[in-house]
Amino acid sequence: MELVLLREGLAARLSEYDDLVVIATAGLEQAMATVRESKPTTVVFEAYLSGLGSLDFVRKLWRVWLNLPLIVLDRKAHSPFAARLVALGIRGVALL
Repeated sequence: MELVLLREGLAARLSEYDDLVVIATAGLEQAMATVRESKPTTVVFEAYLSGLGSLDFVRKLWRVWLNLPLIVLDRKAHSPFAARLVALGIRGVALL
C-alpha cells in the first residue's frame, strides 16, 4: 500500500508541471510491460523493489532499452543500493 501511495502521489505532483507527462505507474510485476508499451523517455522507480530487485531491474531494462534514463527514489540517506545503482549509470537519486 505504501508504494502505491508513493507512486500515485509522485505522479500527481509531477503532473502539475506543464513540461512533464506521467504516462503510466506500475508495480514491479507490470513495470517491464508498461515500459515496453508506453516507451517513456525516463523511468522513475523505488530503490527497494521486492522480487526482482533494483539492480536486476536496471540490468533487464537496459538489456532492451540501452541508456534509458533512470531515476531511483530511496528512503535511506547513504544507501548502499543507491550507490550501486549510480555506479551502474542511474541518472539521479532522490531521497524521500
